[in-house]
Amino acid sequence: MAYLFHIPLRGIGTPDIEALGSYVQRLSLLHGVTASKLIKHTFKWYSSRNPGFRKSLPAFYSSGGLAIYVRPNEATHELAQVLAAAAGVHDIRSGTFLALRNALHRSVGAFSRHFRWCPSCMDEFRRSGDPGYYKLQWHIEAITHCHIHGCELVDRCCHCGSRQDGFGFKSICRCCIKCGAELSACASTTNPVRSWELKGMELVELVEEIAKDHNLMYPDNSVQRLVAHLFDDAWEKGQEQKLWKQIPRDECLSIVSGHQAVTLTNARRIAFHLGVRLTDLLSGDIENAPYLLDPDWGSKLPEDIRPKKRIHRHQRDAIYEELLSVLDSQTENEAPPLREVARQVGVSVGYLHYHFPTISRTILDNHKRWKEEHRLVIRKQARQAAVQFFTQSIDSGKPQSRKGALRILRQETGLPKHVLREEINTVHELFWPNFTSRPG
Repeated sequence: MAYLFHIPLRGIGTPDIEALGSYVQRLSLLHGVTASKLIKHTFKWYSSRNPGFRKSLPAFYSSGGLAIYVRPNEATHELAQVLAAAAGVHDIRSGTFLALRNALHRSVGAFSRHFRWCPSCMDEFRRSGDPGYYKLQWHIEAITHCHIHGCELVDRCCHCGSRQDGFGFKSICRCCIKCGAELSACASTTNPVRSWELKGMELVELVEEIAKDHNLMYPDNSVQRLVAHLFDDAWEKGQEQKLWKQIPRDECLSIVSGHQAVTLTNARRIAFHLGVRLTDLLSGDIENAPYLLDPDWGSKLPEDIRPKKRIHRHQRDAIYEELLSVLDSQTENEAPPLREVARQVGVSVGYLHYHFPTISRTILDNHKRWKEEHRLVIRKQARQAAVQFFTQSIDSGKPQSRKGALRILRQETGLPKHVLREEINTVHELFWPNFTSRPG
């Protein structure tokens, strides 16, 4: 007998399959408890009927919200296993990416840490009176727009700024769990992306394949084994150069040797290089993989799957010598700010703060002292100009107002306006102490 109400996973067999975290949210709402209590008591129920199962509850609340339980890891596997038994839903595993668990290494950054949604999809739920749900494909970071409406996905309520994937009490998925506002109002763009401009459509196809078979499990290290097969075949035929045109040499050898972990992003890049479907690559189907397209096809990768540029490593000793040279060349009349020094030596200000904190502090102090001295010089010039101006006006018998003095001295000296105004007022009060009105 099932422990929880039997409600099916939504979108089975389609790319709009529901995510496991969304399913938990709907379950907790239906049972009138928080998501944390639902998980806690369901685990206790399952443990009492399966003596070999772990007795302690996994750390479900320590590393994020409900949204992270689609990732191909042990925590997601256990949660799907327990909920499938408790609710009597055999295909709940289709709401996760557990099918990738053996085929790929841990894909850091590939999956969103929070629920994301398409405002237009939520609006369709609202107009049809549907409580809504969160789709599995919305959890992939590379999918930035809805493949149906072209709207940019959002992850915060536009009314209160709240996330939607906590373990507390839930509302229907299309409404904010904090303020209750409709999430369909959170449209982030008025210009939807056109269908041919959408990114990550091969990932939507992957989600659809997972949704059609809840038992799907891609073979162990399938991508690495396929690349190794291509390399062995090219080596035997003396066609390595042909292979390098399809998969860059360094990347290919790193994967074959096991020095480079094959993540979801790596797999997408290799599939693009070979001109094959990502799902075929993951399944290890080598019949269609080698040399399908012109090698120039993969010469320009889409921006979202390009390898990250290698960080330029600075020569610390050489930079240290340059900094000492800058300090030695500083004089009383010149003490550049730290950002100017960083530009001269070709590094960032943060680099100097981190690697050379003492020298950075010295440069900052020197520049600060120079600024103070420069400020005093300017103020002295302004006061001298004001004294000379009012002295001449008295000698000529034609007194000038402070406003007139400011206008004339500003043109003659080019000194800062606020400094001139202060010094003019000070000098005017010295000459005419009983005249208290301020300049207009």
